[in-house]
Amino acid sequence: MSQRDVAFVVANTLLDSISPEVLRDIVDMWIVSDSTFRPVGNTMYAYEYLSGPTMSIYDMHARFLALMLKNPEEMSRVVSCSRADSSSAICQAFKSASGCSPYILQAVGVLSELEKRQLVSIVPSDKLCVIKCDESTLEILSQRAVNNIANQSVGMLITDDNLYYRVSRVAVLFDMYRRLKVMNPDKKLVFACDKSQKSCMDACMTAAKMGLPIRIVETVSDYDRDEVIKCAYKNTGYILSPRAVVQWVSLESLQLSADEVGVFVQPSHPAKHRKLLEPLINQVMPLPHKLYFNPSIHLRYKFNAPTVNTIINFLTN
Repeated sequence: MSQRDVAFVVANTLLDSISPEVLRDIVDMWIVSDSTFRPVGNTMYAYEYLSGPTMSIYDMHARFLALMLKNPEEMSRVVSCSRADSSSAICQAFKSASGCSPYILQAVGVLSELEKRQLVSIVPSDKLCVIKCDESTLEILSQRAVNNIANQSVGMLITDDNLYYRVSRVAVLFDMYRRLKVMNPDKKLVFACDKSQKSCMDACMTAAKMGLPIRIVETVSDYDRDEVIKCAYKNTGYILSPRAVVQWVSLESLQLSADEVGVFVQPSHPAKHRKLLEPLINQVMPLPHKLYFNPSIHLRYKFNAPTVNTIINFLTN
């Protein structure tokens, strides 16, 4: 089976209200390039999906979301509660699918300068609305989205708990298993699930209920990120992006049996974090062409530290 076939089976199982014919067409537009399954050391594999426009796995998740939302009016009123470079992936996906740009609710301090320029490069600044708010405000708005409190007046609020995101994450887990069986059919898959991310836990539990033969372990919390990155590079030559560290160190701490291998997700190209990573690995990291942006362009926020009511009033008027 191909990655596209796996994605279709997962989506068809979890979205039974959509006809298989329609879903097949959507999946054919969704999976446009294959994942990479890279051996790292003797007992680990990295799952990468870095061929998209923002070079992150969020390109895959956001593209499926945008393709599933077909109503242009609905898409023009989408609000995304986003963290890190998922903002750019969402904007790129919606721009490709409909020409629309969603509102972005962005937690303070989580976007690097490269990610900010990437966001502005995708959507012209006069059509981009990014609202910067603190974590507690973002959490409240996310909870309202989950409870469908604001959906009627806003259109749709996207959070990590979105159904289509979960379908995409489950498809990734099944594709990991497919790739492992192609490369090393005698091995069993062990995956470290970040216990702090409900969306990740939900996807793992869904995959397990669907019968995926995978051992799921919770991530650890006591580790030195920088030391882990340095040791991983020294021992394997592989450069971990910061968000891959928790999975890596959790799998490293396990006593894997002889027939098991650990698999972790490399969520974004490490060059996105080169200011952090270059001193740790003592190497200059070339910037891929996709990640080069005009340094003179800057992200302008619509509001700085607004209240929940200020944001809701703006979005509904």
